[in-house]
Amino acid sequence: MRIAILSLTDPDGPGTGATLRVRAFADNLEALGHEVFRVFPPTRATGEAPAPAGVGESLGERSMPGWLRGLKRELLPMPTSLGARNADLNDAVKALLPLDILVITALSQVGYARLARGAARWMDFMDLWSNFGPAEVRRRRGLARVTTRLQIAHLRRLETRVASRADVVTVAGWQDVEALRARGCRAHWQPTTLPDQVFATTLSGPRPRVAGMFADFRYWPNVDAYETLVNVWAPRLHAAGWGCVVAGIGSDDLPAHPLVERIGRVAEVADFYNLVGATVAPLSLGGGMKVKVVESLGHGIPVLASDSAVEGLPRSVADLVMTTDLEDPDIRLLERLLDPVITRDALRPYMSSSLHENLFRLTRSFREQKSS
Repeated sequence: MRIAILSLTDPDGPGTGATLRVRAFADNLEALGHEVFRVFPPTRATGEAPAPAGVGESLGERSMPGWLRGLKRELLPMPTSLGARNADLNDAVKALLPLDILVITALSQVGYARLARGAARWMDFMDLWSNFGPAEVRRRRGLARVTTRLQIAHLRRLETRVASRADVVTVAGWQDVEALRARGCRAHWQPTTLPDQVFATTLSGPRPRVAGMFADFRYWPNVDAYETLVNVWAPRLHAAGWGCVVAGIGSDDLPAHPLVERIGRVAEVADFYNLVGATVAPLSLGGGMKVKVVESLGHGIPVLASDSAVEGLPRSVADLVMTTDLEDPDIRLLERLLDPVITRDALRPYMSSSLHENLFRLTRSFREQKSS
């Protein structure tokens, strides 16, 4: 079948959660014998995908001046459809017609489905933004609280309408898929997966007393988590004899702190996990599944996290994470994590081979419906 996947950014670019997800979908669909087209916004000057100012933002939001983007983030914290339509993307989709399936990975791209009439519509939710919103409401006062609540209500209606009209819906976060099902929408849980070899990692010998945070710091919930790390967690880590490092895209641009080493992007993911004895996830914002929590567990590295960091995980996986209070973390819990026992069976849905099997079943059902 001819399948086009609409992506906000180049799926072969740096490995954020969203790009990892689109890349895994595309690679596995190609491995199943389908003709797959990765479609993402080009820049008119170079034809390359622009690096986003904030992961999850629309094209229009990325091009805003900093002050206006900050105002928008305060009043309307979740992504909008502002500037989502793009003439180059229109032309790219039209050039691929006819298509059997159009995979849409962001609400702002739903309008492109009108161009691919006759193609089955596959809506993939990396995040259910209406579930993301309540934490943002709690952080605001006055007009910003009102506008954030209005945006949540709008997104809830839009998500429900889009999901109910799609031929198939896949969702990364466990709680998000349950939320859609509660709204009467048929949805399949398909978490973002990682290569099978990640989960084959075995640890031996003593681990360093270093706690690490690995993230894409273009994404504002991760910047917020870094602020909690340096202001609350890092002093307690230091007092307990633990070092602290952060790594990932944008980490070297974060404000410096004497108790936190910023090492920037790493050549290989394993390079980071070789440096640490545990990872920390002091998250209070965000939605969906937290890919780096699963990635850490997959590498055999235990996680100390806030309750928010495990919200997108099923109980069988959340139970593998040691949770603590965000503002009053019990760093002593790390001592229990130095010799971790991580049950890999619970992580099987996050393996690429599981995605391969699920995509086979979903595309087979498409083929059967088309032939009937």
